[in-house]
Parts: sequence; C-alpha cells; structure tokens
Amino acid sequence: MKKTIYLAMIIGLFACKGNKTATEENKEQELISMEKSDPCAAQVRTGVTGNIVWSEGDFMPSPGEEPRKGEPTQREVYIFNSLKRTGVKSEDGVFFFPDRDDAVGKQLSSKEGCYKIGLKPGIYSVLVMEGDKGFFANSFDSRDMIQTVEIKEGELTTLNIDINYKAAY
Repeated sequence: MKKTIYLAMIIGLFACKGNKTATEENKEQELISMEKSDPCAAQVRTGVTGNIVWSEGDFMPSPGEEPRKGEPTQREVYIFNSLKRTGVKSEDGVFFFPDRDDAVGKQLSSKEGCYKIGLKPGIYSVLVMEGDKGFFANSFDSRDMIQTVEIKEGELTTLNIDINYKAAY
C-alpha cells in the first residue's frame, strides 16, 4: 500500500513539472545555481569582482579607535551597459530604476558578499538590488555615469560596493 502511494506521489510530481514552461524552468534553474554556487570560486578571466558590505549606524571616526567597517552581505548584483544618472528614474540620489530586462548580467553574491561576473570588454554600471527601494549605487564618474567599471580583455577588475545609505559619517 505504501509503495502505491509513493508511486502515485512521484507520478504526480512529474505530471506537475510538465506544466511549467521552458522559461519558468530556466529561471528556476538560474535561481538555484545562483544560491548554490560560490561566485568567487568561478574561473573568470575577463570581468568584474568585488565584495559587498552593509554599513548602518554611526561611522564617525573617533580618536584612538579603529574605524568601523561595514558587514559583508548577500545581494543580487546587476550589470547594465553604462547608465547615465539623468537617463534613469531615481530616488534619494542613490536608488535607481532601470529596466531589469536591460541587465546584461546578474549574480547573487555569496553570504560573505563576494561576487565575480564574466563580461565582455566595455564600460558597465554595477548596481545592487535593495528590494522595493530599487537598485543601489553611490558612485558616479565625471560624465555622470552610475557606478561604472571598465572591463578590459584578460583582466578581472575589482569594484567593492559599500551599501551605506543608512550610515552616518
């Protein structure tokens, strides 16, 4: 009797799985691989790597004390072709709302905040998803481009990101 019930459950699971579209399957697999893999163990020759930290509270330096540092944090990192600040809807000067479909790459950082993404040579904007607040970025170049990084063939460029909109300096 138990074998019959288990067999029916297994058949039911396969039948349900057959109702998913290929796109749904791909998205599920992508999320699973993002969660299970260690992004910093990836063998990337050309791209961007770095660490993401969360800073909240008082970061004002005090005499005789070591400066506080942000805590490593896990976030979704999105790569866009370079974005101009005036060309993207924004709030509070650090949250941006580009179309997610325009992302040329994305990755979930490790719990230690590490990310590593392979990219073709070019100039990109690297933004971090902050839930319903939007994409976070806090650096801009002289051309008013949002948190850019230049990728050169055969080079792994480092961009560390401090999510510090709740920190006081």
